[in-house]
Amino acid sequence: MAYTVNWLTKVITIPKSDTTLDDAGPPELRSLAVDDVWTELHLIQESEDGIPNDDIFIRRAQRTLAGVTYAAELEIINGYTLEFDDASGTDAYQVTITGGNHNISDVKVENLVSLVTNNSAGLVVAAGADAVLDEEIETGLTLRQAIAFMFATAAGESDGTLAAPGFYGWGGVGSGVKRVAASVDANGNRTNTYDGTGIGS
Repeated sequence: MAYTVNWLTKVITIPKSDTTLDDAGPPELRSLAVDDVWTELHLIQESEDGIPNDDIFIRRAQRTLAGVTYAAELEIINGYTLEFDDASGTDAYQVTITGGNHNISDVKVENLVSLVTNNSAGLVVAAGADAVLDEEIETGLTLRQAIAFMFATAAGESDGTLAAPGFYGWGGVGSGVKRVAASVDANGNRTNTYDGTGIGS
């Protein structure tokens, strides 16, 4: 069900059916992504009726600045307001807006529908887990490898002796690979070698 707009009053109505039910409650907890709001408003603004009227919004796309990716922003402008559908006048539900910063709470028509904004100064887009795990934390050593090596020494099978001089090693859990091998001389000096075979594959 599409959004509707009253061009005289500049009130845009968001149907309840366009929000996602997260918890049946009561009260019902629903969510709505900023990008979904932008998509619908863009369709209205570029429609035959919308073109002659004032612009509805300004959208600032997701952008990267100094290596940090900032979330998209949506600003409702020119006196437009947003009303979440409460056709019965008694239908109280809560909508959480996700996925970006916005001023929807500033332009929301007051009714029984409550709003959770999730705005945050400096809201950024987090890197995916793989990007974090594959980041080098030392030269030639990724976080993913470091975790595997630490886990091997903490929970893997060990062999050899801890006495000096000697040799001992730790196997990767479930991998069958000797992840960490150590050689200790008579003075207790230890030299480690690591085997990252299969990590992350």
